Amino acid sequence: MDPVSHSLAAMGAAHLVGGQTLGRRVLWVGLLAGFLPDIDVLFRWGGDGLSHLYLHRHFTHSLLLMPVGATLAAAPFLRGAAWQEHRGVLWLSALAAYASHLFLDLLTSYGTLVYWPFSSQRVAWDILAIVDLPFTLLLLGLLLTSVFSPSRPAVGVALLLVALWIGFGIVQRERGLALQAALAARRGHGERYGRVIPTLGNPFVWRSIYRAGDRLYADAIRLPLWGTGQIEPGESLPLVVPPTLAADLPAPERAQVERFAWFADGFLAWAPHDPQILCDMRYSRTPGAFQPLWGIRLAKGESPRLVRFGLRSSPAAGSAPGTTDPGPG
Repeated sequence: MDPVSHSLAAMGAAHLVGGQTLGRRVLWVGLLAGFLPDIDVLFRWGGDGLSHLYLHRHFTHSLLLMPVGATLAAAPFLRGAAWQEHRGVLWLSALAAYASHLFLDLLTSYGTLVYWPFSSQRVAWDILAIVDLPFTLLLLGLLLTSVFSPSRPAVGVALLLVALWIGFGIVQRERGLALQAALAARRGHGERYGRVIPTLGNPFVWRSIYRAGDRLYADAIRLPLWGTGQIEPGESLPLVVPPTLAADLPAPERAQVERFAWFADGFLAWAPHDPQILCDMRYSRTPGAFQPLWGIRLAKGESPRLVRFGLRSSPAAGSAPGTTDPGPG
């Protein structure tokens, strides 16, 4: 989720827990705790130039380390005597703020290692895009209501509106999955693995992508508020399976390709405009096409390196009815 939404949610969560005891100063605790999980963007390991990609939403986003993160966020405030008197409430406020960050990230499609170190699964609920203006405004309303309104019913209404927007995203996702399943059945694709991903800032247009056999299929799905959803048939590309590259790559590079496949949830294909770039096809500028946002260049004699195409830089780019969730956030 974007930093603004994270900040609003974290401050709101901290104030809901500790506002009556600590007052508005608890907002600073929430702000720090809400940003702390994303310290992982600074991490690197070894000589792997792609490590920052994999380490984002990694162990700092783990449920197991959440109490540790809350403790780190609360620690700077314990120097003041006024804080020490309510250290328990302070810690619980930081914990709520930290937890809000993990929850918002789970709502998106990038993948979060909440079960680390017990599982390396990148959990993604595919409910909201990383940038979702209505959701951000609802979080702002919740924060303002919590801080400035003494009315508990008003806070309850603000919480309900936030929950209803998330629920709307769940309904839209399930509608999209049902249409995807029907489309795959018409194509004769029995066994498949697919996801539908909300487009950037548009809960009514979704990207359908699934693997069937040795190919990837991308389609645009329109889900109006009223009426039946519509599918706009898209494109198909050969699926790239990491073991097929093993014979041509040294062991270190092969390991990087395998990590990239894990990161991309297996949705790998060569860039249509450059057969040396292996791309994460979960995301595209156009929902029903393969216009990737990033990939890794696999050139002979060179170490794999990350390539970012941005939103308009690829030669394959065109006008887009919606841009899929760009990932990191």
